[in-house]
Amino acid sequence: MNENNWLSLHVFLSDPEKSLRFLNEWLAPQVQRLVNSNSLDRWFFIRYWDGGPHLRLRFKINKPYQSDALQNALQEVIVDYSADKAITREQYYGAHSFDGETLNIETLDWYGEGAVVPISYEPEITRYGGDQAILVNEQLFQVSSDIVLRICREPNTNVQQHLMRAMSLMAATFFGYSCDSNSGFDFFDGYASYWRTYSEAAAEAELSAGKEANAGIVRTVGELLHSINDRDSKQTLETIWSASIRDAITEFESIWKNGELVSPLTGAPVETEDDFHTAVQLMLSSQVHMMNNRLGVIPTQECYLARLLANAVQGV
Repeated sequence: MNENNWLSLHVFLSDPEKSLRFLNEWLAPQVQRLVNSNSLDRWFFIRYWDGGPHLRLRFKINKPYQSDALQNALQEVIVDYSADKAITREQYYGAHSFDGETLNIETLDWYGEGAVVPISYEPEITRYGGDQAILVNEQLFQVSSDIVLRICREPNTNVQQHLMRAMSLMAATFFGYSCDSNSGFDFFDGYASYWRTYSEAAAEAELSAGKEANAGIVRTVGELLHSINDRDSKQTLETIWSASIRDAITEFESIWKNGELVSPLTGAPVETEDDFHTAVQLMLSSQVHMMNNRLGVIPTQECYLARLLANAVQGV
């Protein structure tokens, strides 16, 4: 654990089906155990590629002995979730786009299948608005992670259904901030434009989405907006997420008025109201991306979904 009581474990698993089993069979029960014992202040996970495909598990544990117990329990079971035939460094890095960057694969780390490596969690403080706002964002990381674990347990979900759920959560993120269709178009148009540069495939996916006129998606987005605005509507994962976003923005506003919010772009203090809204939208873009990351939605798919949403919100 680091000085902030974060236990950070990188768990290297390359088989997607076994990784899903790991989330359902091991991670979810362990999180619940820590919650039940009042040992867990915060937790979340992300997926990442550096060193090989892996899950980064972060736990802010208030009872140090629980950290050792958790690591020991993980080491005992990790072989059950390791791929039968491990992917090689050459296979993996040879097919990877590295988030659009040009990298020399010879300089990259590589860990073996089933490795469990304690590597410190270094919060991206500027990206998430400064020392106070990062705490609010970490709370959203936990809500997002809890939501994704619930989605992972849903039976018989095909790829298209999974992407539509991701799209609904993307929309719910923005609707927690604003219900204005013009602002929604600008948000998702900017999001798609950013990820368009990720690869040629992303640009082609965005172009494909731009040609689609899908009345069903417009209807879905409209129904979602109605359910978010109607406090008496049935609670869903989307309404839970949107409400969490709304609460976070209230906290961001308080942090801003106390002079403690910084720009995710420059790191400078946020002063004007326009700059506040810009900072909030940048943080929400990061939350959208990290939700999609946890869902296993790749940037090419994000670009496609963002363009669909940009088109759809104009029709709501």
